[in-house]
Amino acid sequence: MVQQFHSEATEDLSSYRPLSKTALLAFVIAIISIISLSGLVLAWLPFVGIALSLVAIFTLKRNDELAGKGLAYSALVLSVVFVAWVPTSVVTHRVWVVHNAKKFCGDWLELVREDDIDTAFSYTMVGIQDNPLQTTHSHDNEEIDKMFNTGPLKRIRNVDGNLRYVGCSKLAPVGSSIQMVLFYEFQPEDQNEDEVRFGVAMERRYYPSADAHHWQVLSVDKG
Repeated sequence: MVQQFHSEATEDLSSYRPLSKTALLAFVIAIISIISLSGLVLAWLPFVGIALSLVAIFTLKRNDELAGKGLAYSALVLSVVFVAWVPTSVVTHRVWVVHNAKKFCGDWLELVREDDIDTAFSYTMVGIQDNPLQTTHSHDNEEIDKMFNTGPLKRIRNVDGNLRYVGCSKLAPVGSSIQMVLFYEFQPEDQNEDEVRFGVAMERRYYPSADAHHWQVLSVDKG
């Protein structure tokens, strides 16, 4: 009985293989890489996980005395997922932001074209004040005149024609806000009138009083 137990214990010890430290480290880094989803500052972590996983896999293929091949492959898969996730989330966020900006700006320009200047002004940086959801705003006639009675906006008010979105600038984070410029072309139906090209600078910011993010128009300039 004792001899049988001793032989089984010896057999178990002889079949034991130490775990690859590189594979273990790669798996730990892969797990920690979930932190990289919180921002681009730690986006390098999954790349470290991939590198360590590949080193561990190649090492284990050459050395049968070490265990951890499954751990190394798991670390590789996790790291690749996190590497793909970061740029995908960034692109998805940009597409979402641009889509919302285009909708807001398109609706705002329709207000301008319909000559609903009071409402249009209430969505500008000067007119929005602290709460974008309030229904009454104090309007500055001088600011209204500067924005709507000069430059590109004056030329598209109460004028029949085709307004076309051209493109936008890169998103520019400013603190907790996002700024961008959307570019448009307006072709009047009257062929004697020149085409109008302009850019609408906008900002998406958080309003504590409304507990929400809202777009506001900063300025409109010739494009």
